[in-house]
Amino acid sequence: AVTLDRLVPIRGQVTSEDGQPAADIQIRATGNGRAHNNFRQTTRSDADGRYEIAVAPNQVYLLTVSDEKWAANPQTGFAVFPDMPLDNRNFQLRTPTRVHGRLLNERTQEPIPNDSVIDYQHGIALQAMPEVELPNPENERYYLQPMEQYRVKTDELGQYEFLLGDGEFDLRPPQQEKAEKFTIAGQPDIELDVTTKIQPEVELVGIVLDRETSQPVSGAMISGVPQTFSGRDWQAKTGEDGKFTVRRREEATYAHAVNADRSQAAIVEV
Repeated sequence: AVTLDRLVPIRGQVTSEDGQPAADIQIRATGNGRAHNNFRQTTRSDADGRYEIAVAPNQVYLLTVSDEKWAANPQTGFAVFPDMPLDNRNFQLRTPTRVHGRLLNERTQEPIPNDSVIDYQHGIALQAMPEVELPNPENERYYLQPMEQYRVKTDELGQYEFLLGDGEFDLRPPQQEKAEKFTIAGQPDIELDVTTKIQPEVELVGIVLDRETSQPVSGAMISGVPQTFSGRDWQAKTGEDGKFTVRRREEATYAHAVNADRSQAAIVEV
C-alpha cells in the first residue's frame, strides 16, 4: 500500500516597490525533508498580486521570486505540516542585485567562454530551527536545508551574470569542485571572478588480460570515472590484441573492465 500526502497551500501577496499589487510574478518553492527528495513547484501571482502554491508537508522550505526584472527577499526558516495552510508569505519587489564576473582558468587566468557557472541559494536549515520538529521514524540525522540552483553560460569573453534578490549564496565553477560563499543584502552590484582547474588531456594506453591464462581479452568494455566523481567519464573497447587507447583528462580515475559476455570484470585505479 502507498500512502499519499495531501498537498498544503502556501499563500501570500507580491507587491511592487511602491506597495502596489504585482501581477504575473513567478514564485518558486523548494522543500527539503526526510524523504530524501526535494519538492519543487512554481506558480504566478494573479491580477491582485496574490499567489497560492500547493506543497508537500513535513519539509522545510525556501520561497523565492524568479523574474527577469525584479527580485525580493526570500521566505525561509519555516516548515509545512499536514492540513496547516500558511498565509501572509509576502514579497515586496526591488531591483535585482547584479552578480557578475568572469570564469577563469586557475593556472593561466585566461577567461573560459561558453561554460557553466552555478549559483546556489541557501534557505535556513532545519538544524537552525530548534523549535521545528519533522517526523523522523527512522531516526535519521541528515542535514536538511532547502536550496535553489541557478545556472548560466559564460559569453565569448568568459563573462557571466546573475540577477538575484537577498539571501545566502555560493558560487561554483562547472565541475563544482569548490564554492565561494557570499551574502546579498540589498547591494546593487557584486563582482566575483570564478576560477576552475582545467585538466589537460592525455592518451591512456592499456591492455586487458585474462587473470587465469594471461591471454588478451578482445571486445572488453572499459569505463573510466574520475575519483572525485565530478570530472568527465570515458569509455573504450579492446581490440583483438586486448589493447585499448583513449584520450582522457589527466586526473586520478577508477577504471572498470568487463568482457563481452560479462562473465569477468575488474576495477583498477589509474
